[in-house]
Amino acid sequence: MRAFIFRWRGGILVPLVLALLWVAKPDSVSLMAGALLSLLGEALRFWAVGCAGEPTRKQELDAPRLVIGGPYAMVRNPLYLGTILNGMGVAVAAAGGYAPLQAAALLLYAGCGLAGIYGSIIPLEEKFLLEQFGEEYRRYRERVPALVPTQWKWQAGSGSFELSRALRFERTSLLWLVLIWATLVVLLQSR
Repeated sequence: MRAFIFRWRGGILVPLVLALLWVAKPDSVSLMAGALLSLLGEALRFWAVGCAGEPTRKQELDAPRLVIGGPYAMVRNPLYLGTILNGMGVAVAAAGGYAPLQAAALLLYAGCGLAGIYGSIIPLEEKFLLEQFGEEYRRYRERVPALVPTQWKWQAGSGSFELSRALRFERTSLLWLVLIWATLVVLLQSR
């Protein structure tokens, strides 16, 4: 099941986001707060993709080298953390016009959906990386948290940032974000 979720992780997010957009009631405050959270998430994704060195949207597990520099020095899964921030940003924006309990339920829905997806695939990837890189990955895993940063220092190492690579490999995510946020703005304007 984890391999299936890994393979289709991008597609699995689509119904989650469409459901949020279907019930969205953004207000100006929730739209701004959600947009800031989402921009933070996309900035992290963009940085991580620019440092990864390889396309990150593969459907099969693959890692020709262990990337430990840039955002990977702060968390082992900066792409997933960025996606979680993006998704929660959309949920925050969507929940603005609801009563507090309903808004909390919407945020819980998004949080549980994202936790289910990434809680399934992170262990799969970690097992693969441990098999692929052995002691090097074990030391990295002991030093760097999976998703919640505990250190904020940038570390040089494998994974130097390349803007052209980030633009090339992250353009699909950027397009989706523009469409999602344009929809939320239209929904706000129609209220």
